[in-house]
Amino acid sequence: MTKLYQFSKANRESYERINFALAVFQEVEGKLVPILVSDGLCRLYQLSREDLLIHLRDISYITTNMLTAQQKLLTCRIKLAESYQTVLLHLNWQDFSGQDLLFVDYLNIGNDEVDTQPVKIDYIPSNEQYEDNLTGLLNGDYLTRFGKDYLVSKLRIGDQPRVILFNVIGMHGYNEHFGYLAGDRFLTKISKQLLNLFPAGLVIRYNDDRFVVLSTDTDYIAKIKQLQKFVLRNYSVGGIKAGIYYYTNAQESIKSAIDKARKALQYTGDDLTQLYHVFDESVREKYVNRDYVLTHFQEALDKRWIKPYYQMEIRSLTGQVCGYEALARWIDPKEGILSPAVFIGVLEDTHLINRLDLSIIDQVCEMLSSCYKRGISIQPVSVNLSRVDFQVCDIFAEVDAIRRKHKIPTSYLKIEILESTLTTVPDQLRAAMDKFHAAGYQIWMDDFGSGYSSLNNLKDFDFDLLKIDMIFLKNFKTNSRSHIILREIVDMAKHLGIHTLCEGVETKEQADFLRAIGCDRLQGFYFSKPLPQEEMLALIEKNGLDHYEPQEMNDYYDTIGETNILVNPMVSHISQGIKHLEMPLALIERRPGDQLVYYFTNFAYKDELTRRQLDQEEWQEIVNNSTFYKKLLLSLMHRSKKAKAVVNGMLDERSSIEVRHLASYQDQDMYVCSINNFGHYLDKTRRREDEKTRRREDEKTRRREDEKTRSKKSAPGPVLIFYLLNFYSNHQPARFSVEAA
Repeated sequence: MTKLYQFSKANRESYERINFALAVFQEVEGKLVPILVSDGLCRLYQLSREDLLIHLRDISYITTNMLTAQQKLLTCRIKLAESYQTVLLHLNWQDFSGQDLLFVDYLNIGNDEVDTQPVKIDYIPSNEQYEDNLTGLLNGDYLTRFGKDYLVSKLRIGDQPRVILFNVIGMHGYNEHFGYLAGDRFLTKISKQLLNLFPAGLVIRYNDDRFVVLSTDTDYIAKIKQLQKFVLRNYSVGGIKAGIYYYTNAQESIKSAIDKARKALQYTGDDLTQLYHVFDESVREKYVNRDYVLTHFQEALDKRWIKPYYQMEIRSLTGQVCGYEALARWIDPKEGILSPAVFIGVLEDTHLINRLDLSIIDQVCEMLSSCYKRGISIQPVSVNLSRVDFQVCDIFAEVDAIRRKHKIPTSYLKIEILESTLTTVPDQLRAAMDKFHAAGYQIWMDDFGSGYSSLNNLKDFDFDLLKIDMIFLKNFKTNSRSHIILREIVDMAKHLGIHTLCEGVETKEQADFLRAIGCDRLQGFYFSKPLPQEEMLALIEKNGLDHYEPQEMNDYYDTIGETNILVNPMVSHISQGIKHLEMPLALIERRPGDQLVYYFTNFAYKDELTRRQLDQEEWQEIVNNSTFYKKLLLSLMHRSKKAKAVVNGMLDERSSIEVRHLASYQDQDMYVCSINNFGHYLDKTRRREDEKTRRREDEKTRRREDEKTRSKKSAPGPVLIFYLLNFYSNHQPARFSVEAA
């Protein structure tokens, strides 16, 4: 026979002195045997402890139901004193030293007529177990034990109950600033407001700064807004948010209902204007996806369902592909393509994102190493790091170990960091950035301009490149302000010695504008969507090397990209301040054989050419065919490179030219050239060209006339034919000819 559990003396006395109705049972040979009852239960039954233990042992129909119950709440009909009462039983199995004991709370509901189903509980039980010490509201324990009974009772009479979960935004900051005593007073005030707003419902302090209201009120949205106004008007917090769930299934547990209200609350996100959200299909889908992500993430990594897709980056100066960004894509055999919006946030919230980021970096390095071994020319790749990466591990050590494993130079990996990371983990980020820079990595700020502290971040952190958020290209045709902002961002970055890349380029108009203001790199669907590795490598083979910038020339073009074509590049940035340029400016490359190639001309330069009905290619041909201009330009280029300084020379009595050497790669050099009085010189050149054209036309005309004259002299003259006739019989006529002189 099973031995009955023996409480220690102190524990037994503690349980027996409890004021609320409690009984503890132990299962013995398939039956429940009472082993302890509280003073509160003795008062409810109006029996002594010994008599009550005997009575509970004898009413086997109730203990049998408790033993086989499939839920934690039961109602039963029992005799108390001389009348029958309906009692709600809450069942809770607990382990005591390896022995399962059943703790049963008894709650007297009232006189029992016929119905034994749960009915409305609209009062707080007369014990401290269910009361919140601070606010006096019902507490989370009460909600867990009896909340479902309230909801089911409302369904049974045809009402629509709702579970509303409230959260106070900024409570932690309020406590830190005003003190915890003031915070407690604030929560008490909110409690009273909730009781006033929902007098017919159940108002519960769920935990900390969260409250739950169970209510059938149809004007609950108006009441949520009213509470928001009260909070914002009287307290220095961010306000409140609410998640709402419509309870419709009597079989659903209270925990499930609260969880759905919590998911609806989370769905509102960080947007403080999003006051509430009702649990709906969009919320359900998001969290179904969340569960799928969490349960299949490791399998997806192991089987490489998550892999990098590569989106090309274009050098605006040359039009060549100068790099790629590796973007994580989850190709699931069951669910298909999972959007990054589905899994990135989930992995960040659960601090698993570092495993994803390191897996992507490992696959990128593996690809780069393979291309090197196969002799495939490949460009550097930028990889993304999350703010969580800097919190959960030594991310520099992890990334560098992967790079060294695959024997990849640091120049082939660019590290992208979201702007939001700078404000969430500034200390960890700064330490890691120092290590990355010391090892030779470039660090790029991703989504610049999407946050609220961009300029301050540029002051405090050292970045090599800004990736300008695609939001600035939205409504590009109709919103001229975006043009001004983009121009100013590029200008500012150049002054700070930072390169620029603009994301989201979708049209030629956008690309031309960004190139004209000196944005170094361009990225977007206008050039290519993100491609899987196989398609990316196949495209390299198809296009040929001319479409791709040799990796060894990255530094050459990066150095050229430091030139700010929006201001005078011949003068120090600091001394000239910020003043936009109206001087004609060109970037000219000197190639072997003294061939001059115009890579870029600014607005002012193009304008002067257009007025003379010339374009950049025609002007390039004129310069290369001009003895004086080309000779002067080559001389100035030579002097500038040798002196490492700006040099100038006179084109004529009114026009001058300045030249500054920018960068060299093997036997080619890039120079920036500006011309004073360019229009005057172009007019002279135009007249000379027109004169040359006229002389050429005259020469062609003269040659045509000469050809005609020579043709006349050399052409055969008319031929006279004479016949000698002999009238003698049988004589044939003789014919002869004489060419006319």
